Amino acid sequence: MKMVCHSASRPAGRPAYTLVEILTAITLTLMMMGAVVVLLGSVGETVNQSRELVETTDRLRAAQLRLQRDLGNVTATMLPPRPAGGSEGYLEYTEGPIGPVIIPELTDAANAVAINSDTGDIDTTVGDIDDMLMFTVRSEDRPFLGRVAIKVDPGPGQPPVGIDSRGPYALRFETIQSYEAEVAWFVRGRTLYRRMLLVLPAGVPVDMDQRSAASGIQTILNMDPRGFYNSDISVRLTQVGLIANTLADLTNPENRYAHRTLHRYGGNPPIRTGFPYHPHFTWDWTRNPPTLQPTAWSTYRLGLPTARETSYTNPTTPAQDWLAGGPLPQPTLTARGRFDAWLNPHPWQEMDPDTGTLKVASAGPAQPPPPYLGRRIGEDVILSNVVGFDVKAWDPGAPVVMDDTGTVALLPGDPGYLPALAANPSNATDQNNPLRYKRVSYGAYVDLNYMCLLGPENRPGPRGISPRYRQWILATGEPEPHFYHAGDQRSQLPGTPPYAKNFSDPTDWPPPAFRRAAVYDTWSTHYENNGINEDRVLDMASGQPPDLIDEGTNGFDDNGDGVVDDVEELETQPPYPVPLRGIQVKIRVFEPTSRQVREVTIVQDFLPK
Repeated sequence: MKMVCHSASRPAGRPAYTLVEILTAITLTLMMMGAVVVLLGSVGETVNQSRELVETTDRLRAAQLRLQRDLGNVTATMLPPRPAGGSEGYLEYTEGPIGPVIIPELTDAANAVAINSDTGDIDTTVGDIDDMLMFTVRSEDRPFLGRVAIKVDPGPGQPPVGIDSRGPYALRFETIQSYEAEVAWFVRGRTLYRRMLLVLPAGVPVDMDQRSAASGIQTILNMDPRGFYNSDISVRLTQVGLIANTLADLTNPENRYAHRTLHRYGGNPPIRTGFPYHPHFTWDWTRNPPTLQPTAWSTYRLGLPTARETSYTNPTTPAQDWLAGGPLPQPTLTARGRFDAWLNPHPWQEMDPDTGTLKVASAGPAQPPPPYLGRRIGEDVILSNVVGFDVKAWDPGAPVVMDDTGTVALLPGDPGYLPALAANPSNATDQNNPLRYKRVSYGAYVDLNYMCLLGPENRPGPRGISPRYRQWILATGEPEPHFYHAGDQRSQLPGTPPYAKNFSDPTDWPPPAFRRAAVYDTWSTHYENNGINEDRVLDMASGQPPDLIDEGTNGFDDNGDGVVDDVEELETQPPYPVPLRGIQVKIRVFEPTSRQVREVTIVQDFLPK
């Protein structure tokens, strides 16, 4: 038998991949690499946004702690008016029209606080940004630090930073310190500022002018007030020159930072100069005493002068300099567009669009050199991207009411609060529907003049407080609110007059010319015995003799009511002559990369210790 053996044959091996396979593999690899890149990019963007949000939160927390510390060190007693010469300092809280007069949540686009430029709609992220806080503080553990500017000769070939009656000068800076200071918090655009001036600081050299052209010792008293706020010293301007303030001096409003000491009432010639004293009572911030007049509410959003503006000196035109203790450098504002906190935070042509500093004295091309662009750039900036700085005062009589469903409590400042009060004015004991707008409790943090839009029962007299609003009826035993009205007329710093708003009409708001700030001020009693007739205008308006001086302390019954030197005879009164037991401040910021909003709340009580 023949056997045949077959050997196993191996198939021939493939020499390489085909072109299609290679291209497929490359495509898959690129797709996987692209997916990894996208994933890593997304992770990196998320990490970057988280990092920036954390940094924003840290800066917000630092500002919160700084303000909390400041408020905890306030020197004044919150029971106005305070005795003159009591060395208590002051607290002054200015409530701008945003909030009590223009409610951001209820406005139409034409009256909106801020606009979203992309859609043209209301920007609901922006809150109350026109409030200001000014007060004096005392530190018990560590001093406040600042600097003082010493005038010296310019170096060879170096341009001077200023010029005065003794010629050109340069500045040298030295450190000063004090345990007491004057502090101002305010917002301009979307930047929160904290301006601090030391009260009678240590370390100020006796000779503040060390130029060879200077003769004798140049103290604060005879220093040129132009550009003086290169130094961090609280001063007031008098007829003999600059004088450093004490806490007793700062009790009087006219001696505070940015409070002008001269203005005049209408008339030819003007009736008089002087009282009242507040940065925003007039808006004709010229070097000559301006005429008191209403102003558009948008101007309040400039806040106070910045460190850069107040440190400006013009080597060639000193008349453009800002005077310490003098008028504020306010130009005529020309709109550059609507306020957009994200894209156009400084909507005026006269403002630097990046920093918000005044750069021209009027609309048009910049002047050479541009005014108000001083040396101290950003030193008073404490927080950026701010879309809310809302200050509220504790009102123990503020009613908390229920909405029409009886399930939601409404506080002053809530969108439905004023409509609820206006819809049912006599609801304290409404038997038909006991839950409809029922008052459930009392006490809340409120804006000054928060019932402004409920309208008047009648117009106030020239020497009284604003009237009780007609929609607000007190029940028996019900506490009266403290801050519901515009303020005592005798302060001559009243807020927006009562206005009966139609809450169903989003276009119905007080005219811009009547939107005024309300002010809480610890005030001073020195107006009642200073030999100056502060209430002449009010006397003339009420038919009383206009030439009585200090009639509230002269020992006579000037108004003939049978009581000698009663309260009605006083020339002045604080805007709100009631205790301030607490204050609340909300600071809101946005983070532009992640487009997220963060907010913190600071609460400080002023209860007697």
